Amino acid sequence: MKIRGQEEDFNDRWSLSGKGSWQVLPSPKIGLVVAEGRFVRLMIKDGQSRFAKTDDDELNGRSPAPRPETTSTSPTTYTWDISVKKGKMGLELYYVVGDPDHRWTATFTHEQ
Repeated sequence: MKIRGQEEDFNDRWSLSGKGSWQVLPSPKIGLVVAEGRFVRLMIKDGQSRFAKTDDDELNGRSPAPRPETTSTSPTTYTWDISVKKGKMGLELYYVVGDPDHRWTATFTHEQ
C-alpha cells in the first residue's frame, strides 16, 4: 500500500510504503485535524518513498514513477493520525488532506 502525506504534505505528491506500527489513540487529537470518531496513529519507519507523475496518479490507481532526483520532501519515516468511524458498510478509515482552508478526506478502501 502506498499512502500519501497528511494535511498539506499531501500536496507534495510523494507516497510512502513499508513496514510500520499502529496504535489506537485514547482520545481524539485536538488541533488542525478535522475528523470524528476514534483515531489510529500509523507510523512507517525506513519506508520507500515515491513521487506521483501527476497529482492524481495514485488516487486513480496508477503506479507512480520515482523521480530521478533526491529531495528532502520525500520522507522515509512518517506518522499519520487516521480517523476511524462506523459507516454504512462497516468501519471507515480516513485522514484529512490539503490546505487548512480547503480540506478534504482521503478514504481507505478495500478492493476485492
